[in-house]
Amino acid sequence: MFKKIIKPLASIKLAVFVILLIAGVSAVGTFYESMVGEAYAAQKVVYKSVYMYLAIFLLCVNLIAVMIDRWPWKVRHTGFVCAHIGILITLFGAWITQEFGVDGSVAIEVGDKGSMVVLPDRQISLYAFDENMVPKVIGQKPTDFIVDLPSSDQALFQIEGKPLRVKQYFHFAERDEKIVASENKNDGPAIRFLLSNDNVSVSEWMFASKSNQQQKLELGPATVVWDYGEYKYSSGNVIHLFPKEGKVAYRVYSKKKKGLSLEGLTEAGSMVATGWMGLELRLLNFYPHSRRRVTYVEKERFSKATQSAVQFEYDGEEYWLGLNSIVRFFSKSKAYVLSYGQVQIPLGFNVYLKKFNVGRYQGTKRASSYASDVFVKDLGFSTISMNNPLKHNGFTLYQASFSENESGQPTASVLSVNKDPGRWWKYLGCLIMVFGICHLFFYKKWIGKRKKGVRAS
Repeated sequence: MFKKIIKPLASIKLAVFVILLIAGVSAVGTFYESMVGEAYAAQKVVYKSVYMYLAIFLLCVNLIAVMIDRWPWKVRHTGFVCAHIGILITLFGAWITQEFGVDGSVAIEVGDKGSMVVLPDRQISLYAFDENMVPKVIGQKPTDFIVDLPSSDQALFQIEGKPLRVKQYFHFAERDEKIVASENKNDGPAIRFLLSNDNVSVSEWMFASKSNQQQKLELGPATVVWDYGEYKYSSGNVIHLFPKEGKVAYRVYSKKKKGLSLEGLTEAGSMVATGWMGLELRLLNFYPHSRRRVTYVEKERFSKATQSAVQFEYDGEEYWLGLNSIVRFFSKSKAYVLSYGQVQIPLGFNVYLKKFNVGRYQGTKRASSYASDVFVKDLGFSTISMNNPLKHNGFTLYQASFSENESGQPTASVLSVNKDPGRWWKYLGCLIMVFGICHLFFYKKWIGKRKKGVRAS
């Protein structure tokens, strides 16, 4: 009975099927990654799918069954057994790495420190503010919306007896933001204006809130300020706008006069001559209470402009959240913050970025090399470059990339962070497998020579 079960599991037919299944799933993963342009999506949809796990499971079953089928083992089976055991140990090491390893990144601004590793996995977090406006975590939930989107009747959180639900999820989406009127008295005022003369025409929205009570817009010859009336003039040509008595008050400051040159009240559709360079200010829209309405447009593939986005619903209101962003909303008694972002874990030590060095190809702005001069307690000063990682407390930090400002000066270093607890199992598996292959090859040749020697004698 036992042999009848082992024979099919150890058959060459199952081995061929497993090889073809792994090759097929890998081919689909490669094609899918090329189609959508993102490795993370391919990993979730294909490489960590039930089909790949089934293929790996059947491979392990086939390897074990083949070894059992050859029992009792003899000396000539040594290479065969070692090769199979080596494969199994390597797969075990890969599983340990996947389950317990870390593969993320940390971005550190020049002169600052980094201590949190950002992982590709995502989570939803909900915070509530107490009477002292101190945020308190209500709940955090890992999300895998790309393969497991909750149904519309499934609540992520219960807030004051009302459910917070997910309505839509776009893995690739572009942000679309608009300023709209609001009836909520907690929402700040917003204006849209047109500043123009015969040579220029600039139209912009400006929005003030309780958390950001002043917005400044630098327009070259003039600065436009929108706030609650608290601005203090210092220098330059400035147009100060603020809500007053249901209208918009304005104060025009002149660089030539070194102070206030014009003030008054205006409303939507009205025009104000600034008195310098022929510039005229026209108020296009004014909302005493407004909010930013953010929506997302779904796209088919990854680009620099896309990100994943989730639409939530709570108490009849809908909210969009892009990756690594937050949204504030209110109940009758409390203020809440909902965040959708990548999982962060502590590195366990601080990495201080003292200096970032960039080498350029001659005559171009393209980076030929780059390195981070860092300081880590217990290690001292070190340089992390593309061929010189830093190892500490089980983590390996590699130089991955960097960010720079408009003038081409580096502002931050991005380090890839890796922790591989299954590495030594994989090394051991590979060594045993290589030994087995070598034994198969040389033992066969050695036996062949011995038989020839016996015949000759």
